Amino acid sequence: MRIFCVGAGGSGMAAIVQWHLALRDEVFIIDDIVPADALLRQYPGAVAWDIAKNVLPDRIVFSDAIPAEHALRAYAKQHGIRETSFPEELGALCKGHRVIAVTGTHGKSTTTALLSWTLTSAGKDPLCFIGAEIPTWNGNFRWGDGPIVVEADEYRKHFLVLHPETVVIASLEMDHFDTYPDAPALLATFTEFCAQPSVRRILIARGKPMLEDLARALAAKGISTSRFGAAGDFVSVDDVRYENGICSAALTVAGHSETITYPAVTCPHVSNLAGVVAVLATENISPTEVQKGIASFPGICRRMERIGLLGNVPVYSDYAHHSTAVQETLAIVKRIWPADQIAVLFEPHERLRTSRLCGEYAGAFAAADVVGLLPVYDPVGRERKDIEDAACQITGDAITPLVGYDAGFAWMQKFARDSSSHEAIVIIMGAGPIDSQIRKRMTSAQL
Repeated sequence: MRIFCVGAGGSGMAAIVQWHLALRDEVFIIDDIVPADALLRQYPGAVAWDIAKNVLPDRIVFSDAIPAEHALRAYAKQHGIRETSFPEELGALCKGHRVIAVTGTHGKSTTTALLSWTLTSAGKDPLCFIGAEIPTWNGNFRWGDGPIVVEADEYRKHFLVLHPETVVIASLEMDHFDTYPDAPALLATFTEFCAQPSVRRILIARGKPMLEDLARALAAKGISTSRFGAAGDFVSVDDVRYENGICSAALTVAGHSETITYPAVTCPHVSNLAGVVAVLATENISPTEVQKGIASFPGICRRMERIGLLGNVPVYSDYAHHSTAVQETLAIVKRIWPADQIAVLFEPHERLRTSRLCGEYAGAFAAADVVGLLPVYDPVGRERKDIEDAACQITGDAITPLVGYDAGFAWMQKFARDSSSHEAIVIIMGAGPIDSQIRKRMTSAQL
């Protein structure tokens, strides 16, 4: 089959490209932002699209960033080429396979990656589709003949095209306000996803109000769930300790006590760990294999990923952009490094989300000593010019507004110089270009 992937530079499309290459399809690729030579290095075996050659594909697959009026989608319509959106393609590729879907507001990528890694370590040979890269895998996709482990994204109700056997939900709260205007809309969609005939097992974390609402909504439909995280659950978290960068989590799994130790930054949120352990128990993975896999997990890109030094001060990059993710990540960072001064350079993501959660952000940075605040980044296709700057203004005693990445990097450098006599760390946070922009400046500064 001849597939044309438009927007191939995105993380979701990256896995689609690699999946089709693994199926030995002929794959053409293009991206409006990523140059062709970079794409070809990323995807050996793919072909850069050249409209002049007039080679017609069987199907065009496009990412969320490609609008209906895009020239290449118009080209497809002109030539009668079937169009498929990214989520539709993912659903089609998963069809007919045993699927384990990891979903929820926060923690999807880490949970999916840790589960994928441990199943691989245990010899289960999963096919893995993750929203972030595992560095040692050089990507976010792994081909395998075992079960499919997939990160199931609720944005624009994308995950409804999936028909999983097992569903894991580690968190749930309001986030994508452009898709879900209120809590009932979000709960209705998650209930619909979990109530599909294909679903045989639902694992839901304990604690957050909307998770409890979801469990009750499913129970009202006669659908049973297994819970993880609290005493008496299928997997309970009995104790968590951090020492010298190592997390030691005491768990009770189906009535049996286990203690799992691993580098804390590879999976900072123990709720994600508990969700993974719950799935592994249902997959009959032994405690020894669980410990082995989790302890060897290298972490994923942009989740407390160490990206370099400024002087003697380590710099970490984290994807957190929702106020809850920021708050919970920084609280754990403070437990891992209690003596360190913490500086955060934060780039808010998407004006609608920022305006709705604006009042929560000041408290979210409580564990940080100082915060540099960049302007809000609006993703392509999600710009909201109707929302005033004032509605997105995050304030707080430790927060310093900054204009642009150069100013942000200079602020980081000054913090590092001022911190030369004591322990400190810098964390850059956000889902936008902050990661690539700061990495580029750190590389230039070291030349």
